Amino acid sequence: MPASSYSGRHFLVVIEPLFSPAETNARVYGSDYVVVASPHNEQISMDLVRHAYLHYEIEPLLYQRATSMERLMPILRAVDDAPLDFEFKNDIVALVIECMIRAIEARTMNTGIADVHVPTNLPHSETEQYEQARTAAQQRQEAVRQQRVNHDMTQGYVLTQYFYGELRGFEKNPESLNEAIGPMVYGMDTSVETHRAREITFDAHGEGDIMTRSPQRPPQQKELDVAELKLMKGDVAGAVQLAQKALDTRTGDAGQADFILARADLMNGKIDDAETAFRNTIAASKNPRMVAWSHIYIGRILDVKEQRDDALTEYRAALASRDGQPDTKSAAEDGIKKAFALPQHDESPDESSDQAPAKTPAPSNPSHPQ
Repeated sequence: MPASSYSGRHFLVVIEPLFSPAETNARVYGSDYVVVASPHNEQISMDLVRHAYLHYEIEPLLYQRATSMERLMPILRAVDDAPLDFEFKNDIVALVIECMIRAIEARTMNTGIADVHVPTNLPHSETEQYEQARTAAQQRQEAVRQQRVNHDMTQGYVLTQYFYGELRGFEKNPESLNEAIGPMVYGMDTSVETHRAREITFDAHGEGDIMTRSPQRPPQQKELDVAELKLMKGDVAGAVQLAQKALDTRTGDAGQADFILARADLMNGKIDDAETAFRNTIAASKNPRMVAWSHIYIGRILDVKEQRDDALTEYRAALASRDGQPDTKSAAEDGIKKAFALPQHDESPDESSDQAPAKTPAPSNPSHPQ
């Protein structure tokens, strides 16, 4: 499943008949997520595949907010006695990611209890018994889900209950998870959650997580792939170092290196340097998506500079670049309809979803150009 982004992230499920059906091996190589499973009776463990896929979807959304999670560090001291892997006891971002994933799984799990539907065209006098049965079924379903949350909490994933509650409200709103995830994290009361964690009696033994991160990059993963990952996680300086090295040594794709440097310049508020780097990307790259988004970013920069006619030229060039992805088409058409304007942030810098300077026409997610 290729992601709809220029960074080349992939989620891949490999069916291996010689692998044990009782096991599922999930690994992360840089920005690529690979699950190896073996079918049993023509079925694979979709729960484990789904868990890995949630990592693939959730991690970029939370990594870009990593600096804003430093205030949650006291929670780590409350899980010292929990049967957690070392990673979750020492990395607050990893713990938050896993807890949110487990909360999503609890909210969407198959409880084994069927819904009760009120038949259509039923006389009002006869609906009460169905309504009572439906309410009773929902209560039993909620009890099963809460039991799952309680289990995760005693395993040491102490923010699962918090996110489980937040997801109730999210399900009733039209906003996307990308839009809702920031307020969920920023709105967390650290003292309340730390106190809740300290009240838990943890299990003696942990179950661990199915996701394994390769300690070394595989041979096929290039330096620029690592640079993309660093940029996604907010390590702008690290991304710049690797991208500049690729240009200086003439190793790797020059267009991709320029594209990384351009987005890093945007995140650092250097819009003139960013414009130059985006133009270098257009000249050097043969990747239609990279070229299209370079034109879009240049158009936004020119809009900020109040050079509307030149900006329109860039948006039209993006449409002509043959990328074909819906987000590219939408962004370019929006630019043609209305000049790009910098968002007005009322919140404090720590609450900014993109961590970009105020005068930077950068996207909300540096790993996904929307």
